[in-house]
Amino acid sequence: MSGKAAPEIRASMEHGPVRTWSVYLLSCADGTLYCGVTTDVHKRLAMHNGQRSGGARYTRGRRPVRLAACAGGMTRSEALRLEARIKKEPRERKTAVLEAFSTDGAGERASESERDGKTEQSRNAEVPSATVPERKA
Repeated sequence: MSGKAAPEIRASMEHGPVRTWSVYLLSCADGTLYCGVTTDVHKRLAMHNGQRSGGARYTRGRRPVRLAACAGGMTRSEALRLEARIKKEPRERKTAVLEAFSTDGAGERASESERDGKTEQSRNAEVPSATVPERKA
């Protein structure tokens, strides 16, 4: 390999990080939720529903799945951090956290240091609780 970076990598280094990643939340047929990250939400949803090869083992036995919420316009590291945060939230708050993040606006999100500087109590006060359909027995 040569010492030169590929054109798309050079472009991202010159102009800052490329913000093409999305965090998505799926509602499975059994009433459970699944959270993931991707660069193409529609393609990934087709994978989860078995229309394309791939998809998570978790969703294979819980089809059909539908898109419950999605937030885009992030770098990969931002998307992975948001996914980890959503997975730690109780079920009732997962959709609300993701929707609150997406309504902040991709260009107007607080910097990571600003978000990390908030206390857990103030973070919880900002995000309204979501109503999630009851789980079938």
